[in-house]
Amino acid sequence: MPSVSKAQQQAAAIAKHAKEEGKPLKKGSPSAQMAKGMSGKELDKFASTKTKSLPKHVKKESFERRLTKALFSEKRSPIEIKPENEGKFTKKAKSAGSGVQPFAKKVLNAPEGEYSPETRKQANFAKNAKKFKHK
Repeated sequence: MPSVSKAQQQAAAIAKHAKEEGKPLKKGSPSAQMAKGMSGKELDKFASTKTKSLPKHVKKESFERRLTKALFSEKRSPIEIKPENEGKFTKKAKSAGSGVQPFAKKVLNAPEGEYSPETRKQANFAKNAKKFKHK
């Protein structure tokens, strides 16, 4: 997904440069948030967006509305979980004596390495799936 404003493109370019050079960024700045939460490939896509036709800034709610529309439009296929993976995270949560959401929060807040990368991915999916419109 390319940048939606000139400010976002500039922040991505700063984050990309800092990440490549290993330089620190001001904590809490948009570029620091981007550097922390995005891969180099994603940063490159945002940073390489042509800015000629982009607005200088985009209101946050406008961006969120467009993102939600892009992610949850009817054109997208529903998420399918392989039958062999269905219920794995729920079993892990129950064996830990917890519900799915509290266990997901525990896994995501735990130091890296305490849980397997697979479990962390499952926890992140569970957290996000809570927001889905279930049938």
